Amino acid sequence: MTRRLLAVLTSLALLVVLASACADPCRTTVLDHRTSPDGRLSIVLFARDCGATTGYSTHVSVLDVGAEPRRAGNVFVADLAQGGTAAPWGGPWAQVDWLIETDTPWPVAGGSMILYDEPGSRVFKRQETRSGVQFSYEVRTYRP
Repeated sequence: MTRRLLAVLTSLALLVVLASACADPCRTTVLDHRTSPDGRLSIVLFARDCGATTGYSTHVSVLDVGAEPRRAGNVFVADLAQGGTAAPWGGPWAQVDWLIETDTPWPVAGGSMILYDEPGSRVFKRQETRSGVQFSYEVRTYRP
């Protein structure tokens, strides 16, 4: 009986170790989200913390409305450059919004603007288009 119990407990412990090894080690915190004028898509600004050996990073994704980011940003990814000033969430500062075309009878998304702190950021991804959305980038110096 004790041999069988030991085998079951060992199997359970191994299963727990394997399951935790497959889990995403990063914690995601949504900082801002902006819904498109047609209500179909959201631009989501979020921070990721992937543990003690990495710093916070700032991400932007285009997602269906109501969807939560589960992986790295699909549009923009940056972490804090050496000597950069951290935003309140710990990563490099960024801001997002939709650009609205004003010469139409109703609001139409003309793309999206991502503002970010270039001197304080190391940019790993900077997409120009995603899910039919054009992205413009503007560099700003972040001052807390």
